[in-house]
Amino acid sequence: MKKLVLALLTLGLVLSTAACSSKPAGNTGGTSGGTHTIRVLNYESKSATVLMEYVVQQWEELFGDYPVEFVIDTLPFAEKLQKCTEGDFEISFSGWSPDYAWPTTFLNMWTIGSEYNEVGYASEEYTKLVDGTDKDPAQAFADLQAAEKVLLEDGILIPVYQRGGTMVQSPDVKGIIKHSIGFDYSYKWATKADGSMINLLETEKMPSLDAMLATDAVSFLNLGNLSEGLLIPGEAEGSVLPGVASDWNFDEATMTWTFNLRPEASWINSKGEVVRPVSAEDFEYAWNRVFADDSIAQYKFMKDTAKIVEYGAKDDHTFTVTVSENVPYFESLMSFGTFLPVPVEFVEEKGATYGTTLDTFLSNGPFYLSKWDHSSEVIWSKNENYWDADVVQIPGVTYRVIEQYDPATGVALFNDGAIDRVGLTGEFVDQFKDDPRVWKFTEASTFYFMINVGNANGVLEAYDAENGGNPLLDNVNVRKALALAFDKAFIAYELDKNGNIPADYFVPSAFSTYEGEPFEAARGEGYMHYNTEEALKYWEAGMAELGIEKK
Repeated sequence: MKKLVLALLTLGLVLSTAACSSKPAGNTGGTSGGTHTIRVLNYESKSATVLMEYVVQQWEELFGDYPVEFVIDTLPFAEKLQKCTEGDFEISFSGWSPDYAWPTTFLNMWTIGSEYNEVGYASEEYTKLVDGTDKDPAQAFADLQAAEKVLLEDGILIPVYQRGGTMVQSPDVKGIIKHSIGFDYSYKWATKADGSMINLLETEKMPSLDAMLATDAVSFLNLGNLSEGLLIPGEAEGSVLPGVASDWNFDEATMTWTFNLRPEASWINSKGEVVRPVSAEDFEYAWNRVFADDSIAQYKFMKDTAKIVEYGAKDDHTFTVTVSENVPYFESLMSFGTFLPVPVEFVEEKGATYGTTLDTFLSNGPFYLSKWDHSSEVIWSKNENYWDADVVQIPGVTYRVIEQYDPATGVALFNDGAIDRVGLTGEFVDQFKDDPRVWKFTEASTFYFMINVGNANGVLEAYDAENGGNPLLDNVNVRKALALAFDKAFIAYELDKNGNIPADYFVPSAFSTYEGEPFEAARGEGYMHYNTEEALKYWEAGMAELGIEKK
């Protein structure tokens, strides 16, 4: 995931895909002066603000007869991510992109004990449905379909839209490959007519280039173009191409994958100089950092996802992985950021600062990091020492960082020729609708409100400052009311206008199939549809259970 975990803004869009990572802990909701408070955490951007203000307005208008106040806490991306990491939220607007092509990349997050169970959801029924152990593939797929229904009808997540996009791009730029799984874009094969740098826009600072710690899409986008794992994503979704590994094979008798590493793969510093070759030990050390029992990596569950039993360097250029089951998405995972190598002695030298500044990071991909000014600019330069350097046709990519982004700023920069591509939302979609430079796409990413149930388990009596949990949100009827009370179609088609699809589901449509059956076949139009009459009934039931009377 994910991917994931997930910024949507990499080319000028205005919401982050990074899934907030949290453990249920103290938050700031509760009761004050007879008024009950529900706090909603949001990104600091114009479009996110418009969306959130609309949703809160709908909640306030429908439920306004009761003494409940909705408070929006708006923060820059990095601060919001930190709040979520600390569990300091009640409702958070978030998103998730897949890490591999199977529904568990979305549904595993909310199982009991999951590192990504951001909301303290503790449903044994849901966890059993998601667990594929000792199930045949057909039953496992059907149970995952049932699990999505349980999750949404419990009101733990409120899906808003499946991400789409509308871009306007210079016709001089071609060959950028879009991914829905893993990181968003590959620039290895990109070209520009005049042979100059590709200039783009980023609206959030990059938190980290340590693959062990990276969970947001901004970091993953950079890692995916500056670093290279055993394999790299291909153009077709879920496909792979050779990376550091020149070839690989699987032995069914020993259930072991063997990857043969190319000797010309090298670590590169911020000046474009070769530091040393990439070795199999770099992979073993990197994976140990992620998968150790005491690791703080939020993606350490990927070892179980990939069914990995053991792994290790056999020599400088041979890396083996033994699995308990040969899952169909294993090779796809080997191109994911969590499985990237790191330079052993360099990481040990830099310690906790590794991947935080220009001089504390080494590259091994088609580009190297030549500038990293956190608040203003990131530059990738072509890695002339890359093993496949002949296919890299651009001198590099420049990202201008603009926080507190206004879409009008991005459009103005594009019209002035300062950037080569920008995402369109709202009125700008209409302005460019007949422009041949516009292209639209739909992604396998879902944006949603997640509700921190904290110390749920039926405890509704009081706010628990130590264990977390707003008693209002611990109530399933209140959660269902919130889910039904706003119009997702209005958000997608009237507010955003950028290709987003209203979603009454969590696992994206057209994402996963089993023996020809799409995952979405079981859900029809989805769950928890917009219905203000039903929303009010749930709300009144929840208020009665909580002992909250009308004003």
